[in-house]
Amino acid sequence: MKLSLKTKIQIIKQAKLYVFSKPSYWLSFFISSFLVMGLIIWSLNLDLLKYILFDAPLTIWGKFEFFLDGYASLLSTFDNVQALAITIFSLLFGVNISLLIFAIRNRKASSNKLPKKSGSLALGSAIVGGGCIACGTSLLAPLLATLGITSLAVTRNIGTIFLILGSLATLYSIYKLSVVVVAIKANLKNK
Repeated sequence: MKLSLKTKIQIIKQAKLYVFSKPSYWLSFFISSFLVMGLIIWSLNLDLLKYILFDAPLTIWGKFEFFLDGYASLLSTFDNVQALAITIFSLLFGVNISLLIFAIRNRKASSNKLPKKSGSLALGSAIVGGGCIACGTSLLAPLLATLGITSLAVTRNIGTIFLILGSLATLYSIYKLSVVVVAIKANLKNK
């Protein structure tokens, strides 16, 4: 049975309201959103991050401040649309992780299977999309040229396109997890 978009949105809303009525899932939302955003931001500078965390003669507070400064670079390094896309993706991924944790903890109350691939596909897409024009596009430029896509506008916006694709994949994962959560909620209510 094919569900309308309105019905799918209602399922997502019902699942989110149920899961986020518990404070521990807010915590998982904030932590996972923060970490995923950091992963996207730092994905091009992992060697520098490794050096600062493990080898640099900084205090723990100094290392923490350095790590947080990476988040400030979201506003200075990325253009506005890409920064917004990274933020939206990170928040959606946080919702996805919270729903996934809930579904895993309560999977015995549902016969529905958990979606497995859409979340990792979305994260991979966002990491590629979070890259700078020179770095992220250099991975894709040969493929794009092979396909005949050489427009500067497409090449310049490829990171944002990948972030949008990652957000759409995450929304799909959120929907699939929401179906599981609603089933769990119904089964727990019947017990």
